Amino acid sequence: MGRTKNVEIHKAHQNERKSKRNFETLLDKLNMRMAFPWADNDYGIDGQVELTSPIKDSESFKPDSKFFLIQLKSTESLRVIKTQVSFPVPVKKVIQWYSANLPVMLVINDLSSKSFYYQWIDEKLISNLENTKPNWVNQTDITLKIPIANNFSSDISNALRDYVISWKIPSRKVIEPGLYFEFKDKCVANIDEYAEINQPFAFESIGSSIEKFKIQIDQSIYRIAITGPSRVGKSSLINALLRRKDISPTGIFQTTGVPIQILPGKTESVVINFRDGKSISSKFSKKIIEEYASQEKNEDNKKNVALLFIHLINKQLERGVSFFDIPGLDDPDDNVYNYTWNTVTKSNAILYLVDASPFENGGYIFRSEYKKHILKLQSLDKIFLVFTKINALTQGKLEVLEERVKQDLKKYGLLEKVSERIYFISAEESLSARMGTKNGFDSVQKLEDDIWTYLLRENKIGLVRLSYLNNEIINSINDFEGVLNAGLLDNKDRKRLIEAIEVVKTKIPDLWKLHSGREAEIKRGISTSLENKKHNLLIELETYLKSIHPNKDLPEKTALQNYLMQGGHKTLEQTNNEYAHQVNLLKDMIDRWIEDNLRQVREIVSGNSDQKIVDFSELEKFEPAQVDLSTSFGFGLLTGIIGFIINPPAAILAGVVGFFGNLWLSSAERRAKRIAKIMLGARKCYDDQFRKIDEAYLELINDHSKLVKDYASNKIGLFFKDLQNQMRGLRASLTEQEEIHYRTAFGKTKKLRDSIFKLNRDISSWCDSV
Repeated sequence: MGRTKNVEIHKAHQNERKSKRNFETLLDKLNMRMAFPWADNDYGIDGQVELTSPIKDSESFKPDSKFFLIQLKSTESLRVIKTQVSFPVPVKKVIQWYSANLPVMLVINDLSSKSFYYQWIDEKLISNLENTKPNWVNQTDITLKIPIANNFSSDISNALRDYVISWKIPSRKVIEPGLYFEFKDKCVANIDEYAEINQPFAFESIGSSIEKFKIQIDQSIYRIAITGPSRVGKSSLINALLRRKDISPTGIFQTTGVPIQILPGKTESVVINFRDGKSISSKFSKKIIEEYASQEKNEDNKKNVALLFIHLINKQLERGVSFFDIPGLDDPDDNVYNYTWNTVTKSNAILYLVDASPFENGGYIFRSEYKKHILKLQSLDKIFLVFTKINALTQGKLEVLEERVKQDLKKYGLLEKVSERIYFISAEESLSARMGTKNGFDSVQKLEDDIWTYLLRENKIGLVRLSYLNNEIINSINDFEGVLNAGLLDNKDRKRLIEAIEVVKTKIPDLWKLHSGREAEIKRGISTSLENKKHNLLIELETYLKSIHPNKDLPEKTALQNYLMQGGHKTLEQTNNEYAHQVNLLKDMIDRWIEDNLRQVREIVSGNSDQKIVDFSELEKFEPAQVDLSTSFGFGLLTGIIGFIINPPAAILAGVVGFFGNLWLSSAERRAKRIAKIMLGARKCYDDQFRKIDEAYLELINDHSKLVKDYASNKIGLFFKDLQNQMRGLRASLTEQEEIHYRTAFGKTKKLRDSIFKLNRDISSWCDSV
């Protein structure tokens, strides 16, 4: 016989058992008990404790049915610093405990002193972690600092009881990195399953909806805009964030005024969109990027590139982000400036870059444009202030700069506006460190971690989009089952259904009359609103000029240009909001009409089945922005309108600059005549430009109005077509194989619906708690 191997009991296991025995003894003193035996396997919770109360005139106790969960840890060398004990725990465990449906207490047994210290894993702890360690959820472990006063002893019985009785499930949750994309993957899987269920039947209305869902899921992505003055290292930072050196042109390839959008893709490619509407596609290569985006190959953008798309297979992008490498906010080209600003305002996070390198030789100042840009951007509450090229500074100069920046920000009232999201980086050194070509400090890592944490915690757009998409899929599944049901109706109900469909068809011209009337109202309303806004802007300008003290000079040409340009942008922003509201009212009118007129059709189709019938509430969420004039840029409705109006080469407000460029103001003229002349020029300029704005909106209204009409017509038409095909294609009775076919389809849709409902409950719980 072979030699028997001795069984070894590790000291850690002995300590664990000792801690459990000692803790149970302590619970007895507190009139509490373990509700169940200790867990054999450690999945994050070791046991469950129940509160008990003494029975009057008895030495016995009764259970209170009030519980809390215990995670017990033991150590022979507990770290004590002044009034706190420190203990490292996995971040995933903290998130798990915080999400529990009962209070969770972490208990640390210091074996050397035989003391127990406790920490409730609650909102107070999470808030403290977020304030002191904003990036804690991206770490593997977190060191919790527990007050020594949190000593689990016999005198805490009442406080502990009060805590457990008053405890409520946390109102918000901690979003783990990758959770959103886990939900997104499940959503994609559900869409694929839905397409597979529809494949044998090939219902056109369902197929159309599925294609739209696929587009929507691709658009559910976070956008990060990287901007600032020109030549500050925007492209270098993007390369570092993507851990690739061949994306944005840098170094000798000075970039031109060409915006670049970098997106995840299944294959690597480059798409160049030109200002004339044409586009070309190519496999990804550094050469083609340089050809159209570098100053050397496309000086001053003579090739008229509107936007350059880069699709990459990249792990960073697959986390659900896209980057915009956009020209500087100081670009002299009005078209480029407007595109840059609109891109920035539609992004989920903004990185504003400043070149720190001049500080080494005393050439750095906090320029007025930094203040102007930060003030303009901070209202968006998503700005990260990044000082670049710190590799040009000595360590001493960098420390002085960091203090100087804080002083400047405080001096100009900007420190709170950037929420202290201030970073000092060398993108080039970080890229070398990330790619392993050189040893060095990765100064971009903290910025990247903080961006990701911010996107997940502060911006729930992606989660809301997924939840909304799930609701649309459910509605479409109801459509699918309704069409299936049409083939199972008896002859009497089929006849009734055909008659009901024909009745609705005869009423559709009435819908288009309502639609045309509403369209005309929108046009009149927008035109009237623009005229009023123009009048008010001119009054404001004249009042402003007359309010200037006679001893002070009137504004110079540049100041007047900026004043009128700001008025124009303000008008566009206000009109965009009015327009979006009017389009929603148009959609609501069509939605109500469809609801009223399809009621009988629904009742007939649902009469012989327990399955839910078609629901057109999907129109309720209809967004015309999906086909706006800036779809190539990937923005929404408001950008589409502005993008249309400023479409090069005929930028609407550019005429303001041209007018005042030729306006000569003589200092010898009397002030009143000067003001009158300024006003005459401004009125003439605004008349011309607002006419163009009005024409642009009228054309846009035509486009979006047609979109709404086509959408409704296509939706109703395809649905009716599928219903009629079902009734024509099936016999009075189904064969055994057909019955199996249909029963299988209904069974799969039930499972799919259950899966989507569960996913949506999970998503909604996170949306509600963010």
